[in-house]
Amino acid sequence: MRLLGKSSIKDGDSSLQGQGRVIVKDAIKITFSTYVSNAVYIVLSFTIRKVLGPSFMGIYSILNLIREYARHHHFGIIYSLDRQIPYFVGKKDVVEVKRVKEIAFTVALLTSLLVSIGIAISSFFISPAHGKELIWGIRLVSVLAVLQYIVTFYKLVVRAHKNFTLLSNFILFNSIFETGLKILLLLKFGFYGLLWG
Repeated sequence: MRLLGKSSIKDGDSSLQGQGRVIVKDAIKITFSTYVSNAVYIVLSFTIRKVLGPSFMGIYSILNLIREYARHHHFGIIYSLDRQIPYFVGKKDVVEVKRVKEIAFTVALLTSLLVSIGIAISSFFISPAHGKELIWGIRLVSVLAVLQYIVTFYKLVVRAHKNFTLLSNFILFNSIFETGLKILLLLKFGFYGLLWG
């Protein structure tokens, strides 16, 4: 009986060590991809400022501000996935996991569409004196609000399912691809190229 007890303790210890290694590996992957993506975005930021100049940089900053505020359209609903999905996965309740994802996706998609329509409508009330770049930029941001939400939603679903390898690869690939595309379009088409990137 004693030997059995010792072996079960050893098994428990080894499984804890295995889990610890997985957690450390996941943390290293996420940290590495985050640092690399931040470094890539710093390069992008310097390039944008060098190419655009003060006037277009001001317009771009306004559009970024609108885009950042538009990100919060879901009132935190999709962040509940971080708590709900692991809970129901632990209970092996596949039906509830699917239901939670569908509710969060639908509600947040509707709010993103409302925000997107609101941003697009607001562009028609801006005086042409402010420049067509700002007006068309706001209209483009209204489209990006929905696309940005879909990307954010799937990132959160991947994170909630604890697939950190896929998440870290996505963060890395997304930052490199986005930066490369933006710089390419910025150099070729200027301000409008940057917006489309």
